[in-house]
Amino acid sequence: MKDAEILDLLDRATAYASNLIRGRSWRGAHGGVLPDGNSAQDLAQTAFEKILCGAKWDEEKDLKMVLCGIIQGAVKNMVESWENRRFSNPEDEAQSQDDDEAGSVIDRFASTDSAPDRKASEREDEDLLLEIIESLKDGSEERKIVEAIVFSGARKRGEVLDDSGMNEKEYEAAKKRLRRFLENYRQERATAHQ
Repeated sequence: MKDAEILDLLDRATAYASNLIRGRSWRGAHGGVLPDGNSAQDLAQTAFEKILCGAKWDEEKDLKMVLCGIIQGAVKNMVESWENRRFSNPEDEAQSQDDDEAGSVIDRFASTDSAPDRKASEREDEDLLLEIIESLKDGSEERKIVEAIVFSGARKRGEVLDDSGMNEKEYEAAKKRLRRFLENYRQERATAHQ
């Protein structure tokens, strides 16, 4: 990979981490301080380091998807961590209310630091995800899987099964169809942009 590609991948991973962080409560408050003082940048860099240090992953998967999976796991672990469950920071909550719900400290830092290109890239990613979801047949098992993961935050197989209402056999078949769909979708987009 070229340096520019690595930096772009790191930026996208950071944007993804920021979106995950934004959707959670930290130390009892929306916009609270993350455990160990982590940030979206820290999570993206740690995920990248894990891959460089030999983390096991399916090499057929897109590197961005692998990074996002590692980040999802890290965010889930932080949400469930003792520190996040036991500590609170009411001064952060009061401050965010004083700032007219301007968002978390991370959001305010990111908004002052992020370039218009990054914001455009984030919007493009969100638009792409919604386009993919809308491309799937409404009510289809493939769409149920994607909606369980994206909208309900299901991260594990059991959570997806519970949220989608599918049994294991239906899930496995739908997962294979979804992989083929996404591969075809990726190829069509790549061809269209050439």
